[in-house]
Amino acid sequence: MKNHYISILFIYTVFSSLTASAQTQSAIDFDGLYDGIRLIGGSQLAAGSSELSMACWVKLNNATANFPDYDGIVGLRDEFSADFYMLQLTPTRIESRFRNSNGTAYTIAHEGGFEIGVWQHLLLTYDGSMLRYYINANQVDSVSASGSLGSSNGDFFMGFLLYQTSRFSLLGQLDEVGLWNRKLDSDEIACIYSTKISPASPGLLAYFDFEDGAPYADNTSVLAIQNEVNTGDGIPEGFAFVDSTSNIIQGNNHGINSAVVQSGISLIAQNISATYQWVNCTTNQLIPGAINQSYTPNVNGSYAAIITQCGISDTSDCFTINTVGLNELEMDSEMIMFPNPATSSLSIKLPTNAEAIQVRIFNLLGELVSNKVYNGNDIIVHDISNLSSGSYTVEVKSDSGNWKKKLLVFK
Repeated sequence: MKNHYISILFIYTVFSSLTASAQTQSAIDFDGLYDGIRLIGGSQLAAGSSELSMACWVKLNNATANFPDYDGIVGLRDEFSADFYMLQLTPTRIESRFRNSNGTAYTIAHEGGFEIGVWQHLLLTYDGSMLRYYINANQVDSVSASGSLGSSNGDFFMGFLLYQTSRFSLLGQLDEVGLWNRKLDSDEIACIYSTKISPASPGLLAYFDFEDGAPYADNTSVLAIQNEVNTGDGIPEGFAFVDSTSNIIQGNNHGINSAVVQSGISLIAQNISATYQWVNCTTNQLIPGAINQSYTPNVNGSYAAIITQCGISDTSDCFTINTVGLNELEMDSEMIMFPNPATSSLSIKLPTNAEAIQVRIFNLLGELVSNKVYNGNDIIVHDISNLSSGSYTVEVKSDSGNWKKKLLVFK
């Protein structure tokens, strides 16, 4: 579903989207030749800043990058007093640079840590004393730095960078570009990586989510790329805007997990790192006290969950419940286990309450690889981070019954 940001219009925004269908997130494909987007005069937005941050999702497709075929990803670059950019130098190396108002450049040329042809999240942040480079919310390199960004009439570049008479054009795809005049801490970086950038983020100077036009359609009417913080739109140049390349495309699957599963008459949100508010889709009213990960209505109707994470809210699809009052033991006798396939954690909901619950997981050889006993909870979250990819059997035993299900683990 489309994300909604906390604001004075939050409740209205959420209600107006309750019956909307899921949206495809968009990105932009760059052909490595003349494609690019520039925010005219973007460098002036950050002039004088002694703290800076920049983030983007990128899929790098140039497997033979080398001079002069470097790939500009995003940033500011005047080679004089106002550099803050990320540039692909080789198939395994990214250059990140901050140049201060005195012309002193501080450079990180990090080797490895990313893959060609895979969506990855890159972030560069400067706090006045250190320049730090992150891949997928993990700090992988840093260098001491000092000073503030100089004043420049230069542009903010996306999908290319200029160097003297050379143009370093990106062969790849770009999404969710943000520029701040402050440092981002580790919690904020984790939030941006796991959800999206919030336009209400303090110090946000520019934010492009590339939700312009339609993926793979004729987008020749798109003359500007919307800046979500109204500091000037991006100007696209060189794009064909008519095919599966050099165009708006289907983007990386990032954002809040707003999925809900139904178990009998119970609804369960699959996001375990959020807060919840269940709503009545028919009346567009919040349900008082319905703020847990799961919700079991006492009357038939249509229901959804508003799921909030890192200050951003999204609304699940609406689910119709029309069997309240029937024999729930017949309807809801199965254990619910999600997600499946899973990666690092597994959520388990039993159809009946239990005082003590034992979770055991066996591999294909019948070997016990995980075993833990829990006190009675509405939903159990079982750690499977130690399991490798493969097929497993999950056995759950309690004083109210026993269950067994197959589990797939993908890493």
